[in-house]
Amino acid sequence: MNKLFTLCSAAVVLAATGASAQMPRTNQANQQQNPCLCLEQGMGLPTEKKCFPAAYNAPASISVSCGWDFDIFASFLYWYVGEDGLDTAYVNPVLTTAPAPSSSGSVAFQHQTWKPGFQVGFGFNTDYDDWVGWVEYTWMHQTATGSSTAPNDGAGAARNWSQNDLFTAPTVVTAATLRPLISSSWKMNLDMIDAMFSRPYYQGTQLTVSPYAGLRALWIRQTLTATMGNDTARLNSNSWAIGPACGTEGHWLLGMGFRFEGNATGALLYTQYTTLGYSYANVVDVKASATNKNINTVRPMAQLGVGLGWGSYLYCQKYYIDFSARYDFNYFWSQNMMRTYASNLAGFDDNIGDLYMHGLTLGARFDF
Repeated sequence: MNKLFTLCSAAVVLAATGASAQMPRTNQANQQQNPCLCLEQGMGLPTEKKCFPAAYNAPASISVSCGWDFDIFASFLYWYVGEDGLDTAYVNPVLTTAPAPSSSGSVAFQHQTWKPGFQVGFGFNTDYDDWVGWVEYTWMHQTATGSSTAPNDGAGAARNWSQNDLFTAPTVVTAATLRPLISSSWKMNLDMIDAMFSRPYYQGTQLTVSPYAGLRALWIRQTLTATMGNDTARLNSNSWAIGPACGTEGHWLLGMGFRFEGNATGALLYTQYTTLGYSYANVVDVKASATNKNINTVRPMAQLGVGLGWGSYLYCQKYYIDFSARYDFNYFWSQNMMRTYASNLAGFDDNIGDLYMHGLTLGARFDF
C-alpha cells in the first residue's frame, strides 16, 4: 500500500512538472502568432504594421512620387501696421460760460496705414514617420508720415498744440511762435525667421491637422520723429528676440482641390533692446538726449489666420502646386519701449504700447 501511494505521488509530481515546463513554449507560440502582445505601450508602434493599420492619423503631408521631395513657397503681404502709444501732442478743451462758445480739445496721433511685405521659405519631407520641416523669412518694413492741425477756438482763432512727454523743453509759445501744425513720421522694420517641424495627419476623411513647433527669431527697429514749430523730438528702439514657437494648422477639404484653412501660433521670446534713445532739438539753442543699452526681458506674440486655398498634383504626382488667400492677425505685446522710455525721462509712467499687424496674405507653393 505504501509502495502504491509513493508511485502515485511521484506520477503527480512529474505530471505537474511537465505541465509547467510546457507553459513558456505555449506563451512563446502565442506571442509569435500575435505580436501585439509584446507592445511596449507609449514607445512607438511596431514598424511591421501587423497590428495597427493606419486610420485617421494617417500621414497627410504633401508627398510627390519622385524627386527630392522639397518645396518652395512665397507670399505677398498687404498688412495694416499699427502701434499703441503713438500720440504726439494734444490740445486741452476749454470750458466757457454761455453764451460764449466753448473750445474743443484734440489729440494728434501718428499716422498709421497699410503697407506691402513678403514671406519666402523652403520645406522638405523627411523619411522618419512622415515628418516635415520648413524655414520661413518674413519681411515687413514701413515708413508712415502725417500731420495734424490744432482745432480753432470757439471764436474761430487758431490754437496751439501743447507738448506731451516727447517734448521736454519746447519753445515758449507766443503769438509769433504759434504752432497749430505738428508733423511726424514713424519707421518700423520687422524681420522674422521661423524654423519649424510638423507631422500632418488626417483627423477624419476630409480634415487634416498639422501641429508644429520650433524656434522663432525676431528683429524690430523703430524710430518716431515729431516736429512742432521749431522743436523736433526723436525716439528710437532696436531689439532682437529668440524663443520657442508652436501652433497648429487645419485644412477642411472641400473637394476638387479646394479647402478652408486656419492656423494659430504662439511664441514666447527672450528679447533684448540693444538701444533705447531719445533726442530733442530746437533751432535756437536747446538740446537734450539720452540713451540706454541692452535691456533684457521676455515678450509674447500671437498669430491667427483664416482663408481659402486650392492645390493639385501634376504629372502623375511628380509635382504639386498650391495657392492660398488668407487674412492674418499678428500681435506683438509691449513693443513700444521707445515711448515708455521718453515718458520715464519726463517723470511719467506710461504703459508700454503693443505692436500689431493684420491684413491679406496671398501665397503660392511648389513641390518637386
